[in-house]
Amino acid sequence: MDLPLLFSIVAYAIPLYIVFNGVKRFFFHRLASFPGPPLAALTLWYKAFFDIVMDGGWAEHLDSLHATYGPIVRVAPNELHFSDPKAYADIYGMGSKFTKDPHLYSCFATETSVFVMTDPHEATQRRNLLGPLFSRKAVLKLEGVIQTQIENLIYSLLKYQSTGKAADLDLAFRATSLDITTDYCFNLNGGFAKSKDFQSDMLLAVDVTVPVIWLFRYIPLVKHLLLNVPDWMTQFLRPGAAGVLKQLRQMGTQIDGLLKDPEGLNNLEHDTMYHQFFASNDTKPVEYQRASEVLSRTLLLDEATYLRFAGSDTVGNVCTVGAYYILTNPSVHSRLAEELCEAWPDVSSPMGFEILEKLPFL
Repeated sequence: MDLPLLFSIVAYAIPLYIVFNGVKRFFFHRLASFPGPPLAALTLWYKAFFDIVMDGGWAEHLDSLHATYGPIVRVAPNELHFSDPKAYADIYGMGSKFTKDPHLYSCFATETSVFVMTDPHEATQRRNLLGPLFSRKAVLKLEGVIQTQIENLIYSLLKYQSTGKAADLDLAFRATSLDITTDYCFNLNGGFAKSKDFQSDMLLAVDVTVPVIWLFRYIPLVKHLLLNVPDWMTQFLRPGAAGVLKQLRQMGTQIDGLLKDPEGLNNLEHDTMYHQFFASNDTKPVEYQRASEVLSRTLLLDEATYLRFAGSDTVGNVCTVGAYYILTNPSVHSRLAEELCEAWPDVSSPMGFEILEKLPFL
């Protein structure tokens, strides 16, 4: 077959495929009967526009879609979105048979972590393995670890009291939650809450790096290119990512040491994520029996990355939102302050979790 003929066939085949696929999605797809923007039924790039060009504006756009099309909207060729809160339990509740969208979760670049596992059975096994680290018993045992980081936050905030300068509570809470996660899960010192104005290179790097996830989702080639180049090139392409790379190297060094000599677990001050993965009766990594996996650097680093970054940012954001509404609601603020002052007369002594959880209004 000569080259001009081949080009001609390709030139005709591509538009024919696009038209055929569009007709199939719009008229004969299983979701064709659900209302929604016509363009959303044809291509995933409808969502990509809001995520990439509008800088994550998809969540806000969903409100207008539901106002126009109702409680169930077809928002992508293979995707529906529900505005009724009752749908949450059916989709995400215990015993749900729905699985995670592989296309969405692959963009987080932690392919072997529990966060991106799409098989419910495997995800349950991994959660069961990590569960003891976050049980009530474990939290109470490591309460001192958490309390130390809270005291560091208080010490840093008190500095603002004398200067009259406003503190960025969003950065403060995120830095503290990252410090807690770093110490609690890995027995590593973060020191993020001690950074000047809470602006640690790690948090600033997260803010710079997170938007790239949208590119990873819709253009997977970008993910493969950026994740497989040397660190120096990543820093050249994304200078703000230096803080993330630094933390990944820190965790990688710790993991390498434990894989080489698991007896190093005995040198850690308390139980960590790694204790859940390593067998106690052998000095070498063994088959991870509950999930039929073999311990590897990739598995441990993916899980560590997920716990350290995703866990800390979500907790920090919840604290920020909670603090905002408490401070902007005088009745809630005064009632909470009164309850705490009564139960905690000597603020120089730490208040234990078991006492705090029994305060009715808190």
